[in-house]
Amino acid sequence: MVLTATNLKSRNTKLGNQIGISDGLNNSSNDLTEGFYTTNAVYNISKEKKIKLPIIDAVYNILYNNGSVDNEIGLLMNRPLRDENTSKD
Repeated sequence: MVLTATNLKSRNTKLGNQIGISDGLNNSSNDLTEGFYTTNAVYNISKEKKIKLPIIDAVYNILYNNGSVDNEIGLLMNRPLRDENTSKD
């Protein structure tokens, strides 16, 4: 996990750097990663099961809805603080 997140030859790292530098996904890239497809799968399951996954929602918006990285980070950082272990919302 650490290697795929930090190795500059990792496709996931390359994709993350590309998104961070350009503030979006370059759709011309044919070298999409497993993370791209996994995000879609997890997002769909979370909606089907009604599970709130704000980080997945943010990544999904960036990858699939042309969302702004800065905007999604802002939305995540401005969420109300709550106890993740006991809160139901």
